[in-house]
Amino acid sequence: MFYQIYRHRLYFLTFIILLIFPFQNCGPMKAIDSSELESLLSENDSLQNNPKMFACIDDNKLSKTPSYNLTKVQYTNTLKDLFGTNAINQALQSLNQLPDDLFDRFSNQRLSTFSKQTIDSYHQVATAVANQVTQSSTQVSIIFGACANQTNPGANCIDNYLDNFSTRIFRRPLTLEEKAAAKKVSNASGFNYKDNLKYLLIYHLLSPQFLFRLELGHQNDVNDKFDLTPYEVASRISFLTMDAGPDIQLLDDAKSGVILDVDVQKKHVRRLLRSQNGQKKWVKAITKWSGMDSTEDISLSPPELLALYPSDDLQAAMKEEAAEFVDYIIFEMNGNFSDLLTSKVSFAVNSDLAKIYGHTPAIANRTPSSPISMMVGRRQGLLMRAPALTSNRPTTSIISRGVAFQTDVLCNELPPPPGDLADSRDNQVFEPDERIITPNREAITIQTQDVTCMACHNSINPTGFAFENFGPFGEIRKDEMTFDSFGNLHARLAIDTSTEVPTWRGAKVSVRDAFDLVSHVANAPEGRACFSRKMFRYLHEKRENNDDECQLDKMYQELSRSDGSIAEGLVNLIVNPSLLYKQK
Repeated sequence: MFYQIYRHRLYFLTFIILLIFPFQNCGPMKAIDSSELESLLSENDSLQNNPKMFACIDDNKLSKTPSYNLTKVQYTNTLKDLFGTNAINQALQSLNQLPDDLFDRFSNQRLSTFSKQTIDSYHQVATAVANQVTQSSTQVSIIFGACANQTNPGANCIDNYLDNFSTRIFRRPLTLEEKAAAKKVSNASGFNYKDNLKYLLIYHLLSPQFLFRLELGHQNDVNDKFDLTPYEVASRISFLTMDAGPDIQLLDDAKSGVILDVDVQKKHVRRLLRSQNGQKKWVKAITKWSGMDSTEDISLSPPELLALYPSDDLQAAMKEEAAEFVDYIIFEMNGNFSDLLTSKVSFAVNSDLAKIYGHTPAIANRTPSSPISMMVGRRQGLLMRAPALTSNRPTTSIISRGVAFQTDVLCNELPPPPGDLADSRDNQVFEPDERIITPNREAITIQTQDVTCMACHNSINPTGFAFENFGPFGEIRKDEMTFDSFGNLHARLAIDTSTEVPTWRGAKVSVRDAFDLVSHVANAPEGRACFSRKMFRYLHEKRENNDDECQLDKMYQELSRSDGSIAEGLVNLIVNPSLLYKQK
């Protein structure tokens, strides 16, 4: 009876808390004022000589950040680190019911909100994990101490858990009041002792201290900020770097207070970046930035194209190879931004993907010294890999490719077209017999020639034109295939990829094709600056504003060094004076 009353009260309280907390510390975020930024930048900056792209004035500035609940990835990683794979497998069905997080396409701001399904899933997962733990004498000994396996444990047996393992769950030591409440649950009469431990574990796994990245700190009398506690700093470092709770090394340095030292912070970030969770997080971030995390369903492509690349697992192989490439450049090569965009290394094991990339299949389960080089054609780096280039239509998507490159790689904002204009553009189509004899470039030019459309398409179209030497499967091609209504090959048309692409501040670069465009971005300040912005947005789940310029500048400056690396740029993005406080 005690547990039933306790459970219902806890369930209701958890529901209320979870509905309230996402909105704490959420201030309005204003967009970057480009005119203000321009006035702060030097008039003599040159695009070729690492200009000052960010106006860093106050190193302690930081925009407001909401106190979010853990993402599904963070929640899963943290549970796995705490309780192991067996516990995760036990809770897998409930974890799969937890809704996926949704993020804005450009700002990466979290869009998903709480629902009854979220609350139910949290409770089911906590129950499944607690059941698995308390049914294993080994797990009980590790988490609660050997005394917990005795027939009649003493009243103080729970102290081992309260003084040690619970710190990892709460990511800080429990208060005296929290310890007292926990002891009441563990020593409740009328229940089996291990059942009490199970209820206590459920209680703690449903607490806001576990489900949220709480940053309460204490008021700073000098400025309008909250100074974070050492444990909150350790937790921030851990979640920012590897999407999981702090490990014992971080918690030990929080306990001693040395975590407040910048050199100690950098040591931990460098270490955690190369953890399994850290590498997975940043490989995902960079593949998402480049569009290599998804492909169109190529099984719907015309039969003539499918016959050229018949592998059933080609689509999955494209994404896996792109992720492996990023992992190699960042964590094995310790590469820089130019390496990411210009390396010809490939790990394509799939024979059809290797054919697309122009080399023999790579060796599965490679060693660091065994990648293959793409020796054929004008292809290089991450941005010219297959996933983001795929199309299941007979023609390539010039507009999609152009929009993605302008917005994601150059950070040039393009407002969506008004509905009537989009409809008008789409209605300006050719008759079927005309379209299959008209090159894609010419067709898109005609469809978007309206002066209103060209306000955006004057940058979208040239960018997409540069990538026209890549076919619908990302293959390098010399001509464009057109297909009749039955999917049969009708004609091969000449391709023209030469163009002038708008890049930054109205500047244009003349290119023969995508190879020239990517080469320019790899060595241009606007490429490094945009990459810094995108990594910031991924890191903080928000769009940057003027208060974040110093953080952005620290990463940008590292990427601009001849011996700089992306990994160290991420260290600089995470470790800065603003790491120690939260803006009101």
